[in-house]
Amino acid sequence: MKSILMTKESWMTSCFSIARHTGGIVVKGDDGKQHTFYVVNKEGSRNWTYIPPKEPADLIDSEFIPSYKKLGRERFIRVVQANNRVDRAELKKALKAEEFRLRSERIKEMAAMEAKRKLANPSLFPED
Repeated sequence: MKSILMTKESWMTSCFSIARHTGGIVVKGDDGKQHTFYVVNKEGSRNWTYIPPKEPADLIDSEFIPSYKKLGRERFIRVVQANNRVDRAELKKALKAEEFRLRSERIKEMAAMEAKRKLANPSLFPED
């Protein structure tokens, strides 16, 4: 098993659909190791007991859930699709690089918002 993520449409119509009753499933991978997959909502929370029908409910390998939470569902899937031929270690590196890019983007956005606030209200930010 090389998959790390299955969308709701995939796993609900397969032998993995048992996960809807238990919140997860354990699968033996190609590497001989057992991998635990959990049902997560679009934020990466394992609160699977009630996910609205129209909301995503992905089945994801537990070791990739932290990256899923940090990047968000759409961005995580984009990175995985762009790196679908690499091994787990390379995929983790690609995900970490994307997390770094996202963090950098957020820092730049925060700096831009701060500069905008200072322009709009210069009296609130006295010069040192």
